[in-house]
Amino acid sequence: MASAVLLWLDIERARHSGTQAAFNEFLVKPGKLEPEYGQIYSRARKAREEQDYDLQAAPLTYEDAARIVADAERFLSRIERYLREARAIR
Repeated sequence: MASAVLLWLDIERARHSGTQAAFNEFLVKPGKLEPEYGQIYSRARKAREEQDYDLQAAPLTYEDAARIVADAERFLSRIERYLREARAIR
């Protein structure tokens, strides 16, 4: 969803880190989206990378996973609202 909203702004990044940086630079920093959505993105990306690549990482608890999912649902809803307001979608 972050890549989709950036594409609406004609911005494309090849790496996850670039997408996250662009999301913050072009959407959060200028006030188009609230800072909490940049934080949600950061936390979810960090958790995914730890679980995928860090062999020493503790498995996510049910509560941690449930929080990530709930935050992701809020993130998706907010991006959808932004795209509707920008008339990118109906």
